[in-house]
Amino acid sequence: MTRKALLLLIAVAFAALAPVARCSEQVDVALDKNKKLRSGPGVFSYDNDDKGPTHWGALKPEFQECSDGTHQSPINVLVDSSDPPKDPKPSINLERSVVSFAASSNNFQFNCHSEFANCSSIVWNKTTYSMLQVHAHCPSEHHLGGKPLPLEVHFVHKSADNKLLVFGVFFEMGDEMNPHFETLLDSAGDMDTKVVDLSKFNEKDSTICTYDGSLTTPPCSEGVRWVLSTKPMKASMRQIGEFHEMLGERTNNRPIQPITDRKVKCWPNLGTENPLLKKIFK
Repeated sequence: MTRKALLLLIAVAFAALAPVARCSEQVDVALDKNKKLRSGPGVFSYDNDDKGPTHWGALKPEFQECSDGTHQSPINVLVDSSDPPKDPKPSINLERSVVSFAASSNNFQFNCHSEFANCSSIVWNKTTYSMLQVHAHCPSEHHLGGKPLPLEVHFVHKSADNKLLVFGVFFEMGDEMNPHFETLLDSAGDMDTKVVDLSKFNEKDSTICTYDGSLTTPPCSEGVRWVLSTKPMKASMRQIGEFHEMLGERTNNRPIQPITDRKVKCWPNLGTENPLLKKIFK
C-alpha cells in the first residue's frame, strides 16, 4: 500500500470519529430541514437593495476595494490568441479530499481538512496552492464569450505565503445527472466530515484561461489569481434547479466588472472545445 493510500484510509477512519465545528459556531445561518438557506442578517446581499453589489464598497471601510478596485472579478472572458502565453500551463491536481459543510447568508461551501489528508492543489509559476474550500454560484459569475452559464463552481486555494488562487469550473444544462455534482448536493447540510473525489471536476481537454483579479465577495481583495476551465461540464436541469432552491431560489452572482488594463492568458485546446470560444481561435 502506498503512503498516499494509507493516508486516505486513515482519513476515512478519522472522518467517522472526529468532531466538526457546528455550523452555528462558524456562520449566521444554516440549511433548514428542506435544504434551503435560512436568511440571516447578512453583511452584504446580491439583491437590488442597500446591501447589494453596487453598495458593497460603502458597507464597511474594509470593503472599499469593491468600489475603488481596478482589477476586480468576475469578468467577461474573451480570448486573444495573437499573444500565446509563454508561461507554463497551470498544473491542476484535484483529488480525493476530506471536506466538511459550512454555510453563510448567501452561499454554502465545503471546507477541506488537510489535517486528515492532502487537499487538492494547483501549481502556478512554480508556486503550490493548496485547496481551502469549494463553493458555487448560480448563475455563473464569469461570462464566456459574453454569455453567462447556469452554474460556476469555485475551488479556492492558498499558497504558503497566503496568496489566493481560485479554479473556476462552469456547468451547462445537460440531459443526464452529473454524479460528481450530485455528491456535493447530497452532502449539503451534513455536518460530518467525509471523503469527496474532486478529480472529475477537472476536464483534461479544456482550454485553461488565467488572469489577475479579486475575490467576488466583500472585501473584494485584489491580487487573486484566477484559473478558469472554459469547457463546461454538464448537470441536469433537476440538479441546477435543486442548487437554486438551496439558495432560497435566489441568485448569488456578482455582476461583471471592467477588465481595465488586464489581459487574459489562455492555453487553447481545440478538440471538443466550448463553441463560444472556438471562433476566437480561428
